[in-house]
Amino acid sequence: MVLEVKRVGSGENVVIGSPNAYTRRRGTFRMVWDGAEAKIGDVVAGSAGAVERPILSGPAPSVGTTVDVTGVMISDPKSSLGLDYSEVSVRTELGPAPAWYVPASGSTWVIAVHGQKDTQAPLAMDRVFVAAAKKAHWPVEYAEFPGAEHVESWNSDPARYEKAVTDFFTRTVVATERGQSGAAGLSL
Repeated sequence: MVLEVKRVGSGENVVIGSPNAYTRRRGTFRMVWDGAEAKIGDVVAGSAGAVERPILSGPAPSVGTTVDVTGVMISDPKSSLGLDYSEVSVRTELGPAPAWYVPASGSTWVIAVHGQKDTQAPLAMDRVFVAAAKKAHWPVEYAEFPGAEHVESWNSDPARYEKAVTDFFTRTVVATERGQSGAAGLSL
């Protein structure tokens, strides 16, 4: 729950009460509530009963609002990441599944980033996917991060993670804005 929203310089910090282990994690995350979201930075202060984090982008929730700190995008690629997209349907063995198509370019079809200590999505899942993608001759990049839990790869090695993802998006999504075409995917 939001205990306070502080003015700090030209920005705002949010103080979250009763923080759990996820809320206390180091790094940059999304804070979500009632259909809204904001990007929040690393913990700048903390006690047994609260943590304080800067709001990097997005609105500030009202005091008393229950928030969730997550690495998962809750809206769409345009709202959360500023990326153009279209809604598509993907055929699966269980029937059509909705998906987002993000136009991009380059030879990489997907980059898969996985923490080796992930207890929510088994590491073997991405390893099997990457092996199958390579066998089907799909261009794919894969990065494992030792010691990282689910969606915590950035926290385990921020420089390596940011380089992998930035290089991927530069070769694919950013190149599209320069008039090239293709498609990209990202698996965290």
